[in-house]
Amino acid sequence: MPLFMDLHDASDYDVKPTVEEIKKNHIADLSVQAKHGVKFIQYWINEDAGMVFCLMEAPNKEACSAVHQEAHGAMPCKIIELKGGDYSAFIENAGHVNTYDIVEDEDGKLDKAYRIIVTVDILSRLPGHAMDNILNQFSSDARIVEISNNRRVLSFVSTQSAIEFVEGLKNQLQKSEEGEWRIGIAAGSPVTNEDVLYGEAIALSEILNEMAGTKQVFVNSLAISLGAGAFDKQNPSIRIISKKDESFARNFYQNLKSTIFNTDFNIDVLSHSIGMSRSAMYRRIVSITGTSPNEIVQEMRLRKGYNLLLEGESNVTQVAYEVGYSNPSYFTKKFQERFHLSPMRVRKAGE
Repeated sequence: MPLFMDLHDASDYDVKPTVEEIKKNHIADLSVQAKHGVKFIQYWINEDAGMVFCLMEAPNKEACSAVHQEAHGAMPCKIIELKGGDYSAFIENAGHVNTYDIVEDEDGKLDKAYRIIVTVDILSRLPGHAMDNILNQFSSDARIVEISNNRRVLSFVSTQSAIEFVEGLKNQLQKSEEGEWRIGIAAGSPVTNEDVLYGEAIALSEILNEMAGTKQVFVNSLAISLGAGAFDKQNPSIRIISKKDESFARNFYQNLKSTIFNTDFNIDVLSHSIGMSRSAMYRRIVSITGTSPNEIVQEMRLRKGYNLLLEGESNVTQVAYEVGYSNPSYFTKKFQERFHLSPMRVRKAGE
């Protein structure tokens, strides 16, 4: 039977429910769940943020809502269906469940359901680098969310474990001198406006990864606040993104990705789409990343080209057009300047 998770947000209620009231509501859910073919498994309480997340097996979303409606009338504001490996990537064996089915951490404190999402890109100057040879050296509690060419998206229950992983990875990469890397770290809740479990945190982690320069770590403010001093804020390779800058970055990169690989892409159109003048957008993105919009565009295009060439399904000319270059010779020139390798050599390495 499918798994679902819902969100109950205290802001939707006239009076914020207490933990005891939430327990009573859960007991009421259990008393009528069988009638609707639903089985509640566990739930998470985030008192600070005023959120409750329920995990259940059910035939559909409507059955989940029906249980809550009949049991106590406290309706969820969002329900999502878990996909594929969602359970093992984020939930399975994370913490323990008490007698009220509430998830707690090892210290007996409420698990607030935050997860730390780490997006790692490793791009070797020598094609054929086996990224997992390095990643597999760490016996951490990393859960794999996504695997692609040079990218791994990982999930951690705590900021501390995420930082230990990142620091170990950085040290290993520096010792091995295996090319370049960049890391984006974002904390988030399981159910938000997205229809994907931890969708907002995953998307932000990937955006922060794109924003980061070579051998940099970009981290959102929530991950920092959950870290309890785990981050070395004086480390020049770590850049903390404020909530305000995070909102701008989402807008900038979401609009950028929708048009960047078109050969008729235009910076002025991008600035208009995010509601800013060209000069204002330029100043803002430089202040956050230290890089101009034009440099970001070229970097994203060339890195995508690198990955497409590694896949070996398209020739150099096709890849050039696919990543937004109308002149394949210019693409080759910029590619060689950036990676110190010819596009053809990278393509042959992927065959």
